[in-house]
Amino acid sequence: MFSRRFRRTTLPFLLLLLLCSHARADSGPELRGGEIKKAEDVMARLWRLEEAAGAPDGSRAFGALVRDFYPELQRKIEGLPEGDLRTDLLTAALLYETAAKATRRAGASMPVCGRELRDSYRKLCLENSSGDRAQFLRAKARLHARWAEAALRHLRGARDTATLDALNEMRASRDVDGVLGVRAIAALKTLAARARALTSDEDSERRTARVRFSFDQISDGFNEELATVDGVLASLPRGRVYDLLRNARNSYRDGLYWSGKTFQRRAPVLSANSFDATDELTKMRLDASTVDHTVLGNWLSADRFTKRAEKVLEEGARRSALRPSDTLGR
Repeated sequence: MFSRRFRRTTLPFLLLLLLCSHARADSGPELRGGEIKKAEDVMARLWRLEEAAGAPDGSRAFGALVRDFYPELQRKIEGLPEGDLRTDLLTAALLYETAAKATRRAGASMPVCGRELRDSYRKLCLENSSGDRAQFLRAKARLHARWAEAALRHLRGARDTATLDALNEMRASRDVDGVLGVRAIAALKTLAARARALTSDEDSERRTARVRFSFDQISDGFNEELATVDGVLASLPRGRVYDLLRNARNSYRDGLYWSGKTFQRRAPVLSANSFDATDELTKMRLDASTVDHTVLGNWLSADRFTKRAEKVLEEGARRSALRPSDTLGR
């Protein structure tokens, strides 16, 4: 269930998403022949990774192929035009690479199915009988690879039931991407309000009263919203919206880190072993005003990334609403 604040601040955009939920999703610019061949080569390599992982000595062969294919595979995908095909290819490749790391790492954490925000991912998690994280990551990679393969077949003229069903499934998933993106943007806007409160102009009396509070109290609200964004990022495919949201999240995180340093300067805590303890800014030979400027720069960058992500989501939803859905009909 969405919170009351989330429903209130995002209702207009959610209505827009609902209007286009049955429309043809925007797949980006039309690919040229050479780009299609490049995508097909990437697709073949992804299925080679899957085949290697399923072999008797799969973990070793799979890891060797991942090391052999990366980072060339990622560069090839990133050279393709923005769109659903590129998104699913890149997501599958990164998931296979992450699965290889999880295979090599002893004691890797097990997936927690209840934390999965997407129904499709939660279903894969529940079907993962071994409970192994690497197996779960590979299952997600296969899902995106299957969607990418359907998009390639469709570009080559295929209109069979399996291809169209996979495309409809993928495009429904893109609607989920939009809803999750809106959730992250709502959290980022809350962070923007908290950031303004931290950096607003105040007279010395109000500033003194503010810094008497523990910075832990101030950062708790930040960490709660950052956790919301992290949950969304873990469930989003690797497209433009993901990159923008991640950049906004990182800018808020970095701003909070440096803001904490200036709070230490303004409200120093005495060390148990020394009454003239040196604060961290002094140790790093940094001036508080310089750090304040860095904090403000982080807040501004985060706000720009958030606005760009919101614009990309809105433009994508509008384009989808204007496109006919009969290309996916029977």
